[in-house]
Amino acid sequence: MRGVIDRIEDGIAVILIDEKQREWSVAEIELPEGSVEGTVVQLEEKDGAFKIISIDQEATAAATKKAQMLQKKLQAKKKHSKFKRN
Repeated sequence: MRGVIDRIEDGIAVILIDEKQREWSVAEIELPEGSVEGTVVQLEEKDGAFKIISIDQEATAAATKKAQMLQKKLQAKKKHSKFKRN
């Protein structure tokens, strides 16, 4: 099962787990080294508790690439202002 680190605030990371339609909060120090917002992690569920197994490098790279492409599309559609600057 996979989750995505949605945000890290005040030492707490919030991981979104699509498969379970759930949010899971974990201490930032329990994240694998190199984890940042947007990182995809492999999870294991046992007796209703989750455990981070590893970072899914391929899924993280694919998600980052997709986000960058969408950002470029939005910037390309951006209209220029009708007002002139002095």
